[in-house]
Amino acid sequence: MLREYVYGLAGLVGVRKRLGQHFLVDDLVAERVASLVEDRVVFEVGSGLGSLTLYMARKAEYIYGCEVDRVFLGLLKRELERRGVGNVDLMLCDATCFENSLSRHVAVSNTPFNLSSVLIVRLCYDLGLEEAFLGVQKEVADRVLASEGSRNYGRLSVIARLCYDAERLFDVSPYSFYPRPKVYTSFLRLVPRRDRDLKEVRVVEEFTKRVFPYINRKIARALEFGLQVDRRATRELLENCNISEEKRVRELSPREVACLAKKSLESHLF
Repeated sequence: MLREYVYGLAGLVGVRKRLGQHFLVDDLVAERVASLVEDRVVFEVGSGLGSLTLYMARKAEYIYGCEVDRVFLGLLKRELERRGVGNVDLMLCDATCFENSLSRHVAVSNTPFNLSSVLIVRLCYDLGLEEAFLGVQKEVADRVLASEGSRNYGRLSVIARLCYDAERLFDVSPYSFYPRPKVYTSFLRLVPRRDRDLKEVRVVEEFTKRVFPYINRKIARALEFGLQVDRRATRELLENCNISEEKRVRELSPREVACLAKKSLESHLF
């Protein structure tokens, strides 16, 4: 069983909770994720001890797994050899090693908690990505799926909406992981939007870094603070995008944010 397998290996090498490592120990969840990748080429980000890898190998056409921890990588390679698994190729690398791949694939990750948001944004630039299945903290999933004006809406919501059609597939209890996290995990399905504009997304990334720290302020003031511009420049930006000065940052739609980002760049404001 998966729980005994993970407990045995984790006890040998230890785990680093400071890196957000929580290993799946629930066979039913692993089977459920594996069923999503039947006959497909999988890029697995963070193979870890192989909780998902071992189950996906029974279903997937082929798996390319990346792992940054040499010890985990060595243990999993030996386990795959012991079981005679031949459709998995493991690499010592992080998620960036997949960015330039044009071959069609799905991405899967039981994502380390400290990398969830970074990975969601990074996968937007994966040109070969058909869809992604990611296990992330429930609060991160809430932010990805949030609508403008809601409590969870923020920078990640904007970027995710510009990049993907997203849905929550299911939630997983903390008892399904070791070490046990304090929060629930949500598995998301992210399908890249065909109309996503990667140049636009890069501009939005930079713009939101500057303006979204002021998410509860009116947009006019947030632009002044975030871009270090005067009221005249702010008014011109808002008029160009047909946005009221009274609107708060939290109330801006992703398309309105994209418009402001584009106009700000054209005006050399960042």
